Amino acid sequence: NNLNSKNKNSLFLGISYKYFWNINKIFVGVEGFYDFLNKKDSFLDEFNYRYGFNFNLGYDILNNFSIYTLFGSGFVKYTHGTKEKLKADLISGFGFSYDISQYWRINLEYTNQNLPIRKIENNIYKTRLQNLTVGISYKF
Repeated sequence: NNLNSKNKNSLFLGISYKYFWNINKIFVGVEGFYDFLNKKDSFLDEFNYRYGFNFNLGYDILNNFSIYTLFGSGFVKYTHGTKEKLKADLISGFGFSYDISQYWRINLEYTNQNLPIRKIENNIYKTRLQNLTVGISYKF
């Protein structure tokens, strides 16, 4: 069950480390991340931060442009009223990356995570945490 809530948008800052293995034009990778969230939903939950890991599977369309899908797990620290809570659930998404030079890359990524944050009369309700991320990364 998803609670219908008004869409609340916000900006946030994050940091991640990714490692990739390339096999011809296909690549697989693992990522660890930490996001400083500044997001509220219409039920007055404030999402403070999120951390976790993702697995990436992608394809190099051109030498400098690739698409990928990701899946993983993330822990979200949020505040409801005066109580702080930590919840985990699966993350899924997709992204695009473009190499602007030999060492620098621009990423555009969408992720979705459904958090089971409420239980009312034996029903578990989830809040959807959706992120659209624009990032810049350095390639070693």
